[in-house]
Amino acid sequence: MIHDPLVAEELVDDVFINVYKAMSTFDESKSQFKTWVYNIAKNATIDYLRKKKLETRSMYDVLIDNDGESVEEMDFTSSDKDPLDLMINSEVKVSITEALHELKPLQAEILTQYAYGYTYDEIAADLNMPIGTVKATMHSARKRMQQIFKKTPVAA
Repeated sequence: MIHDPLVAEELVDDVFINVYKAMSTFDESKSQFKTWVYNIAKNATIDYLRKKKLETRSMYDVLIDNDGESVEEMDFTSSDKDPLDLMINSEVKVSITEALHELKPLQAEILTQYAYGYTYDEIAADLNMPIGTVKATMHSARKRMQQIFKKTPVAA
């Protein structure tokens, strides 16, 4: 997420300092140690990225220089996607993939095909099974996914 190795090293140092300072607040009944440390690191990275956002100007911005003459400036900000959005999307994808692995293989297959836009009829034809079985399996898969995500919330 941080494309500058020096900044990344600084963030790692900060994370370990924060972990050391907050050690007394760690509760192993609420989470694993590595999850707790990961969340501290994630929050430190998000904080850094929020602070780093640069001010931009319109590419048609006209400024007055020291001699009182107008100078046109162009803005060359990056068109890359926001790193925070990329990180959140990545975390959501990982959470969904992990949840799919907890389903029965047939449930995961039907749910995946449905997510890709296949209709119940198309799924039934592809898997060579009655549409009623597809609907029942889909219902079970959705219920199971709800149970899984109630245990582990997904970043939005």
